[in-house]
Amino acid sequence: MSNTIEKNTADAVELESAPEVTEKETVQNTAPSHGKPEIKQAPPARKNKKYDVLYFLQLALKSMRNNIGMTIASLAVLASCLVVMGSFFLVLLNVDLNLDRVGELNKIVVYCEYDLGEAELAAIETKLLSLSNVTSVEPVSKEAALDEMISDYFSYSGIFQTMKDENYNPLSDSFVIGYADNEYVGDLVYELSSIEGVRRVNNRAEISVKVENIRRGIIFVFAGFFGLLLVTSLFVIINTIKLALHFRRYDITVMKYVGATNVFVLSPFILEGAIIGFFASLIATGVQLALYSHIIDATKDAFNSMIYLVSVGDCGWFVWLSFLAVGVLCGLCGSVISLRKNLNS
Repeated sequence: MSNTIEKNTADAVELESAPEVTEKETVQNTAPSHGKPEIKQAPPARKNKKYDVLYFLQLALKSMRNNIGMTIASLAVLASCLVVMGSFFLVLLNVDLNLDRVGELNKIVVYCEYDLGEAELAAIETKLLSLSNVTSVEPVSKEAALDEMISDYFSYSGIFQTMKDENYNPLSDSFVIGYADNEYVGDLVYELSSIEGVRRVNNRAEISVKVENIRRGIIFVFAGFFGLLLVTSLFVIINTIKLALHFRRYDITVMKYVGATNVFVLSPFILEGAIIGFFASLIATGVQLALYSHIIDATKDAFNSMIYLVSVGDCGWFVWLSFLAVGVLCGLCGSVISLRKNLNS
């Protein structure tokens, strides 16, 4: 009996000296072995994973360095696509700017005879308002026309200012006429020319049609080039990510085998496409603004301010933000498409 007591005491001392474990961390066998329960310690609980963006960034940059040839090709093609897009956009923007300076093209300017009195000008205005296709009549005095030329053509503003100071005005009073139906513009021009006191009728309807055709042609060519280069950019980015997947195929297999999530495996490749788009937007912005600045300088010297261009300061930020959005989106789309096609293989 004394042996039994000593054995139970030793068991109790062993249990007290053992580390404390919770019910969730222990597994107890129901069948006792030599009167003592068998206790096993469970593995520690797994903590929630926190994905490190810097780690993914390091993997993406390493992958780009390993496939430096395809990375450079992706940057070059995507940057070229963005430059083409920006060039056509700036052309359309400056065409609209110069059209606004010329005035609305759906209007007709009627120039009166020189040195007409107020009564004669009022009679002409009344006749203009009585025409059926006329919607508005805006009188423009010859003094106001000269002031507008001084402000618009500042390269020659000294000449015009001298004329004004010497009370020499070679211009005539005029009326700006708006019309409703473009189909009957020819009849309206004939009626305007028949009014007594009208010296000349300036009709911009034909110019309006030509300019609109030019704009449509620019948009059509822009859409074609942009679509072709965009598809080429996606193709190059897809192959770049494909090579990156092939280069890390063993690492991906091991990570999937030990239970890595899809987010952990795919994030570096998606980030790689976004990085390519980001740097392509920076390259394209630098090239685009440098070319545009050179064009502005050449235009000033050649046309003496007859053609106005949007300044780099007014359009620079918009160009960069547009390039950034399109470039990153294109990179992300290329990465996702490549991953969906090539990850399983």
